[in-house]
Amino acid sequence: QAKADKNNHVLIGTPYALHSTKMREGRTRPYWEFINSLSQNNFVYLTDIYKTFFYTENSKKERSYVYYLNSIKDILAREINFLNPDLIITLGKESFEQLTEKKCNKLSREISLNKTHILNFPVIPLVHLSGATRKQNILDFIEANNLDSSRFKKRWEYGLGYSKIIENYLNAKMN
Repeated sequence: QAKADKNNHVLIGTPYALHSTKMREGRTRPYWEFINSLSQNNFVYLTDIYKTFFYTENSKKERSYVYYLNSIKDILAREINFLNPDLIITLGKESFEQLTEKKCNKLSREISLNKTHILNFPVIPLVHLSGATRKQNILDFIEANNLDSSRFKKRWEYGLGYSKIIENYLNAKMN
């Protein structure tokens, strides 16, 4: 909509384009449903390890963050320490491995099996909500976390399931 030239303009956005009603109601609705639902009873802070994103001139596939990954990890560490979260949630294998520098086990299983810590904060990876993720992986993940996957007929509803999984985890941790 901004008709931006990717070589000459900078656009400011949010992870998963949640600043855009059109995106929240469309392609990124599973993320919105997850975050919005979870935020009803919790403080939710959404960030991205990649603080800026742009394609380089070398290739449309080469991304900007390959040049400054070490400095953005430092920025993210300061961000985490400042916020002092009860829980850090990563979506997908890549973000978990970038954050923790640990190998990520199979994600479509019970969440506490992949729990680890970084900077003394618990980190739990979830199966990514991306449209590129196989539906069966998401459904297996939901089932492995004691929810009936048949309750989630549409892809955007998976975000509601994820919220319930995290709520259940937080409630069990407090009891």
